[in-house]
Amino acid sequence: MSDERSFRGEALLRASADAVWRLLADLGNRDVAAQFDAIEVSGDGEGAVRTLHLPATMGGGVLRERIDSFDPARRSYGYRVLEFAGLRLGSYHARLQVLSDGSNARLLYESSYMPLTGDDAATADALAQGAFGGLVAQLERVLAA
Repeated sequence: MSDERSFRGEALLRASADAVWRLLADLGNRDVAAQFDAIEVSGDGEGAVRTLHLPATMGGGVLRERIDSFDPARRSYGYRVLEFAGLRLGSYHARLQVLSDGSNARLLYESSYMPLTGDDAATADALAQGAFGGLVAQLERVLAA
């Protein structure tokens, strides 16, 4: 495996922190994760397992995540990917937190991941950045509706 890499993202969203947290805390919310064919959630909060079915345009397969931490008071959760749907990663951990920023929300995203080989590093970096960018775009779309 290659060396561990990381990504940090931050976005200002034009909605209250509570409104953004309600969308993210619903782990099976199809509006926020519309890019997936299906989402299944087993359990609630910490320890829940979320299964994301990728469409053929994303390579198909299943991404399976375990929620490692879930703190509604801090509007935060963390997850670890258990099954990678063919993605060339050996590990992926991420943490999201929604902070209040006046009448807006600030979304913080931190991830650490291990590409399978050094040759996979650029692809893994793009995946981490794309995961955050896609989430922000979906949240903005849902919040504007």
